Amino acid sequence: MGCGREPWPAAGPAHPRIPPREGTRMYGELKMLRRLLMGAASCAALAATLAAPTAFAQSTQPAAPDPQAAPQATPAEQGGVEEIIVTGFRKSLADALENKRQSNLIIESVTAEDMGKMPDQDIAESLQRLSGVQIDRDNGQGTRVRIRGLSQNVTVLNDEPFLSGLEAYASGEGSGGGGNTATNSLEAIPSDLIAGVDVYKSPQASLVEGGMGGIINLKTRSALDTPQGWTVGGNFRMTTGEHARMEDWTPIGAIVGTYNFNNRIGITAAFSYSETDTHSDMMQGQNRSGWAIEPAAGTSSNPMATIPQKYISPELLYFTDRDTDRTRISGQLGIDYAVTDSLTLNADWLHSTYDILTQEASNKLWFNSNGLGLGIDPSQPYSIDSNGVIKSATIRALGAEGDSDVQNVHLTADNFHFGGKWDNGGPFRAKFKVAYATSEYNSDSAQQDVEYSQYNAAQPCATSPNGYCNAPLNPSAPGGSSPVSHGPAYSFNYVNNGTLPSVSYNAPYADLISNPNNAVFKSAWAWNIHSKDDLWSGHADGEYDADFIKAIKTTFTAGVRYTDDKINYSLSHYELDKSSAGQTGYCSNGTCYGTYGYYMDPAILNEGMTNAATGATAGGNFVGASGAPSQTPPVIPAQTALSAPNRAQLVKNFFPTGNAGSSILVQNLSQMQNPVQWLQGNFPQFPGKMVRDPINSFVIESQRVSGYAMADMGSKEDRFHLNIGARIVDTVQKVTAGALPANPIYISDESWDGSNAITNPDVVTAERHYTDILPSMNLVLDVAPDQKVRFSAARVMSPPSPYDLGRGAQYNFTRETNTAGKQGFAFVGGSGGNPNLDPFRATQIDIGYEWYFGEQGALTFGGFYKSIDTFIQTQTTSITVMDDFGGSTAGFTAPSNGAGGSIKGFEIGAQYAFDFGVGFNANYTYSLSTSSTHTDFAQDLPIPGVSLHALTAQTYYQKGGLEARLSYSWRSSAVNGDAIGSTFAILDATTNKSVTYGVFSRPYGQLDAQIAYQFTPEFGITFEAINLTDESQETYLQFKNQPFTYVNAGRRFMLGGRFKFGG
Repeated sequence: MGCGREPWPAAGPAHPRIPPREGTRMYGELKMLRRLLMGAASCAALAATLAAPTAFAQSTQPAAPDPQAAPQATPAEQGGVEEIIVTGFRKSLADALENKRQSNLIIESVTAEDMGKMPDQDIAESLQRLSGVQIDRDNGQGTRVRIRGLSQNVTVLNDEPFLSGLEAYASGEGSGGGGNTATNSLEAIPSDLIAGVDVYKSPQASLVEGGMGGIINLKTRSALDTPQGWTVGGNFRMTTGEHARMEDWTPIGAIVGTYNFNNRIGITAAFSYSETDTHSDMMQGQNRSGWAIEPAAGTSSNPMATIPQKYISPELLYFTDRDTDRTRISGQLGIDYAVTDSLTLNADWLHSTYDILTQEASNKLWFNSNGLGLGIDPSQPYSIDSNGVIKSATIRALGAEGDSDVQNVHLTADNFHFGGKWDNGGPFRAKFKVAYATSEYNSDSAQQDVEYSQYNAAQPCATSPNGYCNAPLNPSAPGGSSPVSHGPAYSFNYVNNGTLPSVSYNAPYADLISNPNNAVFKSAWAWNIHSKDDLWSGHADGEYDADFIKAIKTTFTAGVRYTDDKINYSLSHYELDKSSAGQTGYCSNGTCYGTYGYYMDPAILNEGMTNAATGATAGGNFVGASGAPSQTPPVIPAQTALSAPNRAQLVKNFFPTGNAGSSILVQNLSQMQNPVQWLQGNFPQFPGKMVRDPINSFVIESQRVSGYAMADMGSKEDRFHLNIGARIVDTVQKVTAGALPANPIYISDESWDGSNAITNPDVVTAERHYTDILPSMNLVLDVAPDQKVRFSAARVMSPPSPYDLGRGAQYNFTRETNTAGKQGFAFVGGSGGNPNLDPFRATQIDIGYEWYFGEQGALTFGGFYKSIDTFIQTQTTSITVMDDFGGSTAGFTAPSNGAGGSIKGFEIGAQYAFDFGVGFNANYTYSLSTSSTHTDFAQDLPIPGVSLHALTAQTYYQKGGLEARLSYSWRSSAVNGDAIGSTFAILDATTNKSVTYGVFSRPYGQLDAQIAYQFTPEFGITFEAINLTDESQETYLQFKNQPFTYVNAGRRFMLGGRFKFGG
């Protein structure tokens, strides 16, 4: 038949219920395999001693088959042996393996253990177990998925475009300027409502475009695939995180119900609730870009040149206590209606709300911020390696600062689908679907800086003509008699430790950051980020079995799709009107200013005021600035921890995984949970309003029309299957954003005090129109009944991140006090987008070999090569921006079109389930990549986020109602691929030229465990432990002993039960 070959004998099920008989070839193979793998399985085998001596069995009722269930042996095949129903995690692996085996594409799958229970705490955590898949994490939770290291993937729901609300978002201190962005997080997806996930590594023409790494297809349930009548399942658990402070234990639960009316009408309803409280310790150096390579002593007049060699000096290192409370409420409703035997209609609605409250208290470790530093104390022991990395030293500092940062996020997402399929058993079949997805993201944030060194403001005094002098608000704080706000003050001991530095303050200021006599409430501000995404999509497809082709079974398929997506992103700042304090509008050099202010700082005076003693007009609006009216009443009221103790909070057990001070005094975090209300309450005399930042707000409109045609040839009898086709995608994209005009009109009293709060922005529109032709071919050869060879080739593309496209240039300024005796605001860094970014485009080839044997047994191998034409990269370069000091040089981070690169490697996987209850699966991925990213130390660095090595291993025991498993995932170091960027520029203070360093993520491994007991077929209990070995995520700057970022979210535990009735 087919090409003239005899068909293979019919292969049995992928995982038969009966072990092979002694003396057969398969029995010998399994015996050898057992010997080889008993060592790996021994840990799980220990759990067998706890199991009941008899197998956990149940009788079954005749029911409609579950298409996702593993094939079951018939009574005749069993020869009278009692039927054992595979459930739980073992069934999940069996179903996933069968999906892989039966697919004509190169895929990996995860299926639910049972209704309302995925194997892990979220979708991303489950996917990391798959071959070739790694994940990013945030606060201990899986977020973004990387397929073979690439994050440029597309997530769909039941093959349709999908929105979660976290397609692009910002967090942390940098978000006030539109920075600290992240994309494509899966954490908002309610995993318990998902029946399974397919990860496509090779596409075919009918699949939606947009994934350069691959396609992630989330699948919900259809009630028509369940037994007739009703079925209800779910789980309820309590969870806690190590060091969690908000609440000790919080609830997680889901319930999923289906009703099948005689296989004609099916209804699915589901509800999920999740609340988690996580504490994270964080260290970060990327928030400030003013790092420097300090000169050696005797080569410069720079006060940092104190020792006989150069050394790398951060600007500030942030040590942050972060508490995150997440609450997600989700629901699903689905209806399937078999109108006739030929026509089936279906409608689905998936709704999710997600609230994230993040509270941070930070100690800003001051090395050399804005020139405020005296460097390493040469009179004390110090150690610096040959690369200039400080290993240990006593640092003499001129300023000390902390902050409170609160972000309150609320997002909603709704995904609606309506479609139908027509199949009358003839050669022609058709289907259609219309989808609408909408998401809305709203984030309110506030920050309060706290100064622990002397901070000057207008103070009452008898010697002034009008009774006010420029004097410190905290005279007992370190600062001495310096004429500027920060004086030579104190020193701290710094020990690098290679990964997480430790710091201690020296006498007499050992309690520097916890003593209320030192704390001044400095700058306070609030902002809002709002994003709305509306996406429409519709497609129609038809299939035709070409019966006129007699030699080989052939099916032709063609279809069209239209997608319309509109993203409206706004960054706004809360501006307060200071006209009641005497501020008036004014114009200077063609630029006009108003009466509002963004930063509420007691040292800020009104612009244009006159010095009562000299009659001079202020050239700056800070007390102590050259020409500033220092003998003028204060404009913004000053408050300290002593004068306003109700605002102060002493955070105890600060940064428990490290040593950055045992406690810190900051603005009370609980008061800031409603940022606008908090800020307005502190300054009721200044009415405020949210003002849109037109430079960092944008609208992106894109329309895509795509069409495809493909042919499928071959059948099981032919022992091969060939899919070949092409997809054409025509994209029209328009990005509309604001830009600074030649003569801006600011609502604020200064350009830096309003963060682009202008009323007359130029409107800039960037339009792109491009067409992609995406051919694909997938070939599967059944070289033996239990062996497959696969070959795939395809052209793929992925659009740029909306945030990278739309964001304008944002410059960050901070108060400068020690530059030539002058005070004002200096440029300290910035970031921006690029509306002219090209899509990611690549050509890929895959080959694979799969051997299936025994009970859930498989050995797989896959090789892959991807040639990338264009690759967007994020880099930090040094630029000079005009400011109050005639221009300052600092880092500017922005995406750009890279010259492309390549990625090649292989994957090896193994899986087996022994008949005594133990099973395992493991995989290893090798990925060698190159890109156009370069530093001053290396050319053609690996693609950001792609680790050279990655492996995952799971071993489990399941028998007699007992389930136990251990899961371990590990990835090697990689060029950093998240919002921090892959490079970082540092100014060499000797040559006044920047040096580009690479940013690398350290290797990361995580061990998780779960144990469960099923008392009855209807009820069981579970206990889960995540990150058992308390691993942290870290990056380093070029040299492995130069820490750059550190995040430790500790361990997480979950305890609860699961249930299922009916069916």
